[in-house]
Parts: sequence; C-alpha cells; structure tokens
Amino acid sequence: MEHKLSSNGLAFLADTDWKTAEITPLTQDASARRYFRLRGKDQKTAVLMDSSQAATGELGRFLSVGAYLGDLGLSAPQILTSNGEFTVLEDFGDARFADLPDDPSKLYRLAIDALVHLQAHAPMHGLPVCDFAHLGELTATAWRWYPQSSEGALSPEAQEASDLAVAAAKSLALKPTCTMLRDFHAENLMWLPKRDGVRQVGLLDFQDAMVGHPVFDVVSLLQDARRDITPDFEQQLGVYFQEQAGMSPEHFKASYAALGAFRNLRIIGMFARLGKLLGRPSYIDLIPHVWRYLDSDLAHPALEDLRGFVQRTLSPPTEPYLKELKSRCPKPPIQC
Repeated sequence: MEHKLSSNGLAFLADTDWKTAEITPLTQDASARRYFRLRGKDQKTAVLMDSSQAATGELGRFLSVGAYLGDLGLSAPQILTSNGEFTVLEDFGDARFADLPDDPSKLYRLAIDALVHLQAHAPMHGLPVCDFAHLGELTATAWRWYPQSSEGALSPEAQEASDLAVAAAKSLALKPTCTMLRDFHAENLMWLPKRDGVRQVGLLDFQDAMVGHPVFDVVSLLQDARRDITPDFEQQLGVYFQEQAGMSPEHFKASYAALGAFRNLRIIGMFARLGKLLGRPSYIDLIPHVWRYLDSDLAHPALEDLRGFVQRTLSPPTEPYLKELKSRCPKPPIQC
C-alpha cells in the first residue's frame, strides 16, 4: 500500500531546503514511523522520517543515540533538520546488508567489528538498562501473545517464564556493561563503501538502545528473524566475535544461548502480537524460522529448566496452529 506524506509533513518541508523535492515512499518497518526519500532538483537526496505517530520521546532518543554513535566514529545518519515530529536525515542509499550479493562473511565481520568498537567505549549515559528483570520481561512476551487465546496479560505462565529467565541470567552473570543497539541486524545495516573501517557500516533504527550485555547484539545479527543463516556460518561469526572481544568460549556460548532464547521468545510473542492487533499475518509466517533458533538455544544445559517449561506450555508452530493464529488477525480496512 502506498503511503502519502501528510499535510503536516508537507508544511514542515515547505520551511526547509527540500520544499520542492520529489517525495517517494520507502519500505516501512514494523514501527509507527514512516520514511520517504527526498530528491532535489540537483539530484541530491535525503530521507524524511515521519515520527508524528511514534511514541512520545522516541525521536529524542533517536537523535541523542545517533549523536553518541557519531561521536564514537560510527556511522549514524546526520540530522539535517528536525521539528520534533519530522526529521530530514542523511540518505545512506539502498545498499542494505540484507540485500547485497557480496561475500556475506566480509560484511558480517565488518558488522561485528563495529560492535566491538562500540562496546570498547563507556555506555551512553542515561539509557535504560537491560538488567535481569528486563530479560525476564522479554522472555514473558511469548506467553503474553503467542497462545491463541492470549491478549497481552501477564498470565501465571508468563510470570513463571520470566522467573526462569531471571534465574538463568543470574546464574550466568549476564550483567549489562555496554551500549546495546537491540535491533542490530542485516535490514538495519547499510553498506557505505566510500568510508573507511567500521564507518562503512551505516547504522539505523537504534532509538531503542539500552545498556546491556555485549552478546545480545551478536545474537540479533546472527539469529536473524528474516534471513536464513546456516549453523556453520553462525558458529564461525560467533567465534570471530569471541576472539575480537576477548571473551572466553564458555562464557560466550552460554551467554549466546541464553540471550538468544530470551530474545527469540520475545520475537515470537511480538510477531503474534503484530498479527493479532495490527492485522499483519505475514509476521506469523516468520515464527517457525525463529522457533528453530529457539530450539537450538534451549539445547544449552544452562537452560534446562526453561526448555522444559517451553515444551510443557507453548505449542510448536505447526501449520494448523499457525493457521488458527492467523484466523484471529483483524482484516485490514478496505482502501477506497
């Protein structure tokens, strides 16, 4: 469906250097933000981000985290102008890591280099903290939304899942120590070959950054909900991070499995939520892919209790189960 820029957006542009620019909608993500490419008569381009429907404070976080990343020598889009709802950003182009035919090993190693560079610096001041309790909340999302009759409530099963995750996180000492971008994956990474080193990685969608464990973003990158990554490739890149970060193999493997399980249970719940509340059944189709990562993560001995609880209380994403789940998605309104 084509998204048109609102009258408020047009009024914002009228007071900028982009008032006569050609406006083209860009691919939208799962958020409330919308994006448009602006092309001036001189063929220079920029991206307009419409945050008018986003949560309060989201744009402010985007601006502050972007400035922090830029100060560290990483590539976040430069802010050209903003009014609190609409922002004109530097255009990183269309070369997403997710779409490039280049050697994926080269790109993923570069992405990991950018993570290691980020994590070598003190975390950004003022960010929320992904502590043990928050990891429990992430985990509970699956029980809030994935069961067919669930509607987001904190059920006894969701609370028990949270408690099990917290216990596992404490036993593995998954303490927050660095800036964690949270949505660090191939669709949010742009290839900027004219730049040098880690600045070749263009960073997007970082407004939900937190202070967290360094392995969380590695899981985001290598257990991608939308891309097929082979176990061998996943293992190779995991070893590469472990070596670059100076982390012991034992701590890396246990942290990767636990944070992967917590994150994938959240994604399963969020994909079910997007279907049930927003009528986006295509997200439900991705659940089996995420479930395969979850199975692999839960095989780690440190997650035995959580694995047993998942097996007892969550239905595997069989075709009949997903069909029933999708039948509960509201139908989108007819466009006139």
